[in-house]
Parts: sequence; C-alpha cells; structure tokens
Amino acid sequence: EDPSLRALEVARDVAAVFGASLQLATVRAVTPDTLVGTGPHRKRLAPSPEKVSREAAHAALDTVAEAVSVVGAETHVLPGVPVPDLVHLAERTRAGLLVVGTHGRHGWDRLRLGSVAEGVVTEAPCSVLVVPLAARPAAAASGGIVALHED
Repeated sequence: EDPSLRALEVARDVAAVFGASLQLATVRAVTPDTLVGTGPHRKRLAPSPEKVSREAAHAALDTVAEAVSVVGAETHVLPGVPVPDLVHLAERTRAGLLVVGTHGRHGWDRLRLGSVAEGVVTEAPCSVLVVPLAARPAAAASGGIVALHED
C-alpha cells in the first residue's frame, strides 16, 4: 500500500473537522545531477526519462483524490526535489499544516533512501503531521488526540 494514500485519508478527515481547504501536491523527483541552481532558479539540464507530463501528473492526482473521496482540492505538480519543493509550497500557500506519509523505513534503507517526512518536519514553516503506513484513518480513531510535552 502507498503511504501517501493513508496520509491523504488523514488529511481529508482533518480538513473536514476544521473546515479547511485541502491542497494536494506531488513531486516528480529528478536526480540531483540533472538540476542546476537552487530554489526557484533551478534549471533542468536534460529531460528525465521518467518525466511525466504535468497534465498526466495532475490527472493522476485527481484519480488519487477521487479514490479517497476528496472533492475540490487544488492540485500542485512540483518538478524537482521533494523536501525543498514541499517546504516552498507550504511557504507560498501559507499552509497551516502539512500532512505527509511515511514508509517507516529503518536502518540501512532509511540511510540509503533518506526520509522526505523527516526533511519536511525539519524544514517546514508550519506544523507537520506524519502519517505512518499502518495508521488507521482519523475518522476510525475513537481515542482522541495524544500530545507529548517534555521538560
């Protein structure tokens, strides 16, 4: 199963509770050696063979949204590197909450593949809700919210 689907289900439920709008984003990651520059001034040297047209990526987001009963969400297709592009989108849209899914990798896989969720938590200008793949949808939870405070 895809952790981003679980995150989308949770985001849908949280948005419904708070009456908030929902924006969906996907980042079509490219390898760093195909990019030149930083931030919004990045330029691609050569098209990636995995490049998916923006239209196809938007259509895929619409399909995913429909699969989890999300209606009317604005979609964003970000061609680039996931962490800085998601953080920039959150800044640009003045997001109050970012919801990201995680595979929950540990050990060597996490070191080798990195963690988008961890990077977003570290860099985001707003609160971040990280949804593990094993999480139940928020609507199915009956135990309320647990918050941790450490001295």
